[in-house]
Amino acid sequence: MTVLAGYLPQAMIIRMSAALPVYDHAGNVLRFPTPAAFGFFFHEYVHFLHNISTVSGIAAFINTVELWRCFRATVEPDGASIGSGTLTADKTQHLETLLSYLAATRRNNEPASRLIPRPFSNVRPVVQSGSDVLASVLVCQGEITSKGGQTEPVEVSIGTLELMESAAWLLEKRVVRALDSAAQIFPVPIFPYEVAAALGEHLAPGVDEDGLLACVLAALQSSDAPAALR
Repeated sequence: MTVLAGYLPQAMIIRMSAALPVYDHAGNVLRFPTPAAFGFFFHEYVHFLHNISTVSGIAAFINTVELWRCFRATVEPDGASIGSGTLTADKTQHLETLLSYLAATRRNNEPASRLIPRPFSNVRPVVQSGSDVLASVLVCQGEITSKGGQTEPVEVSIGTLELMESAAWLLEKRVVRALDSAAQIFPVPIFPYEVAAALGEHLAPGVDEDGLLACVLAALQSSDAPAALR
């Protein structure tokens, strides 16, 4: 499947595929051909808004600035880096903390399965717990289902990435429906886009998409969003 748009989270840059052009050869702005096409762009724009308007996103950006400062400490007068092995012990520890936080908040936690091939058609988180790390991951015992109805128990982990993608996907659907109530909503993989909503439905049976969205957006106003959701 062609990836029509993407986002570089710490550079705050939205990338658009040539398959979904936004300018013509003369540099004129093009209209999006369908509400769904605009939805692809809007999904990435939501990630930009997350970067600049939530505690979670701003914390991740500051983390990246700190990584740059660590790199600058390794640069010699000739402009070449001599590597992190030359850093003092305290700066090395600081660097390891920064890298650990970035990995924890950007990691895709899609589970491995023994029997069911990807993509999964459904997931059902059934037990929730939290892990005590720099950026928490909500660990659930879950069950994945294939299109043919085959089920398999798995450990489901929900971190910051899953919450960000859940919010962006829920908002994408809202804007597409607002533009055209009859527009086709293209399905997305459960991981990372829908797994947080599945957990929300388990914790609060009957909650609607607006309620789920409000909970996820509120959780993102924390530097440890999964812990806030819990």
